[in-house]
Amino acid sequence: MKLISKQKTGNLYRYFYQQSSSYEEAQKYLKKAKSKGFSNAFIVAFDGDKKITISDALDLLK
Repeated sequence: MKLISKQKTGNLYRYFYQQSSSYEEAQKYLKKAKSKGFSNAFIVAFDGDKKITISDALDLLK
């Protein structure tokens, strides 16, 4: 898994791995992350540098 960035908010660290414009591919990356022990992993969508909802990201892909 390729580290894209790391973000600290208070005492919480968020690690962002992989990057894809395909939701199906993102789901595969999520499954891989969870299989490697990152049980709290989830998909995050961005439009440029702005974090957006998965629903908005899927609308942009249409």
